[in-house]
Amino acid sequence: MDYFEIEVSEIGWVIKEPDTGYEVNLLERTFEFAITVLETLKTVGYEKEMDVIRYQLAKSGTSVGANYEEAQGASSKKDFSNRIKIVYRELRESHFWARILERMHWGNRTIVEQLVNECNELRKIFGQIRQTLRNEENI
Repeated sequence: MDYFEIEVSEIGWVIKEPDTGYEVNLLERTFEFAITVLETLKTVGYEKEMDVIRYQLAKSGTSVGANYEEAQGASSKKDFSNRIKIVYRELRESHFWARILERMHWGNRTIVEQLVNECNELRKIFGQIRQTLRNEENI
């Protein structure tokens, strides 16, 4: 079963919910995710042990939107699929670093919790998109 319908349009690749025609605006959502990551990091202290967490989360969290944006210009469905795989991996990494912030009680707890939740939701969405693309490749 496909989780999403994926098609190319004049503006790029479009993700739709099956049988609804509803477009999923992942460009805006992944952009907002990058902003949320950076805003969350503003609430984290500047102790030495936090440097690597801050750096890695900033990289992986902003990479999600950047790679999805780049996927919109993909030259083929295979190219698009490869970008989606990168987005998914970056979300997994972001989720890891965000969970460390949460567990260590670094940063604003409410904001960090929201980041972990959004990370988890996006991970599930892109995991399903990745699975849809994988299923299409095996047809």
